[in-house]
Amino acid sequence: MILFISSIGESLPIVYRMIKGGLDTKIYIHNHKYKHNYDGILDKVELNDLKKTMMDAEKIIFDSNVKIGSMADDFTFKAIAIPTLVKETELTEKAGIKARKTVSGVRIIAEMWFNGKEPVLFVYSLPNREWLTGGLGLEMASQSNCLWVGDGNGILSSELKAIAPLLTAFGYVGPVSVDCTVNSKDKKPYLNNWKIGFRYDSIFCLLALSKSVSSFFVDGYNIDANTGSFACSERITISPYPYTEESLLDELAKDVNLNIDLDANKLLWGQDIKREDKEVKCAGNDGVLGVMASTGKSIEGGFGEIFKAIRRLNVDSPLQFRIDGAKESNKSYKKLKDWDICIN
Repeated sequence: MILFISSIGESLPIVYRMIKGGLDTKIYIHNHKYKHNYDGILDKVELNDLKKTMMDAEKIIFDSNVKIGSMADDFTFKAIAIPTLVKETELTEKAGIKARKTVSGVRIIAEMWFNGKEPVLFVYSLPNREWLTGGLGLEMASQSNCLWVGDGNGILSSELKAIAPLLTAFGYVGPVSVDCTVNSKDKKPYLNNWKIGFRYDSIFCLLALSKSVSSFFVDGYNIDANTGSFACSERITISPYPYTEESLLDELAKDVNLNIDLDANKLLWGQDIKREDKEVKCAGNDGVLGVMASTGKSIEGGFGEIFKAIRRLNVDSPLQFRIDGAKESNKSYKKLKDWDICIN
């Protein structure tokens, strides 16, 4: 049995696909506000049963920085992406990456998956964080992404490899990523931030490239992707997201009918959803219905499949999403290639 421990349930669509694939998988959601996500779709572990479930689990996967106290201390040996005490300053010092407050250029995220002894997978992503098309509006965690697999020799690979001894010392297994901006003047990467653990929504892009979600986590993060394949994503929301008044969620988002078959919508990684009276509806926790993720031989191909899928949606509320993912990702990717930066 695989157990996911989550703060707000971001890994719920991962758990759902693993269960559908025949693997015994469970999830605990720590934040009470999000406990109703996936009601009627899958069962969730309650706090009173968490320790016993952790004991029974073969692997425990933390999808975020969940604070469950000392309960996790006895299970670090079988934990993936467990929150660690390693400091960002230590990572920066080991990697030798410089930070600069004002840098104009291309933002890129390099991610390394670490098995406890050595790196086993390198991926890159170009994020579009701002809520609105054209890079306008609030900066969110993610709005659209373009991701591809590297060969371990591209930009920032040596810096990520340099932190391996530090990760081993802390007993860490899982993904570590560094967000940098490549300066258009000197063509060097400058640090924005580190992330120990999953990055959302790029994790769905990565899993879209895998042969199956279950095999990715069980068989050591293997990707069955052809060279040159891209994975792209778009976050799909409804009003009042992004909200300032929480009461608007009940008025505008809760119980909105999605009119979808979850199993037929292979590209949608559902988030703020539930099933009620055989209908899939918005649970009303934040208005993030989910993430569309698809692959293609080109960036345009990946995003093209996403927008085809979005056009087929028949949600009983106007959808909110960026429409410039392909344009912005292509522009950034071309700049890096023109600067002769190795992004394999």
